Amino acid sequence: YEASLNKLRRHRVASSALASGENGFLPGSNSHEEHAAGVKKLLGGHTFLRRIHFIYQRALNKFRGNVELWMRYFAFCRAGPGHGGRILARALARALRLHPRIPGLWAYAASWEFDTRGNAVAARALMQRGLRINK
Repeated sequence: YEASLNKLRRHRVASSALASGENGFLPGSNSHEEHAAGVKKLLGGHTFLRRIHFIYQRALNKFRGNVELWMRYFAFCRAGPGHGGRILARALARALRLHPRIPGLWAYAASWEFDTRGNAVAARALMQRGLRINK
């Protein structure tokens, strides 16, 4: 529900920016900085994301064994702004601590480390550790 609400909010922002004029500024604003400050004050986009992360954290605390829920959270973190680097890294570490015997999590973590962060050494270390634990 919260994710769809955030999507609707972003759509409203885009439509109001189009309706505000050719230059994309809010009515009555003279510069891009004023426009950005006004949008930030009006919408609170960061609050929505924090709330969704909080909901996922509560669900993952309650249903730690649900690997599908972990994967949904990883997908949400990857799709977010900045691709959720620090948040996703912490979530992956926590999931690997709780579920060390699931090879798919090790492969996902190594893939993310290599594809997103570009760190081949860490990705290789994750794969080797996963192989060693899941002989």
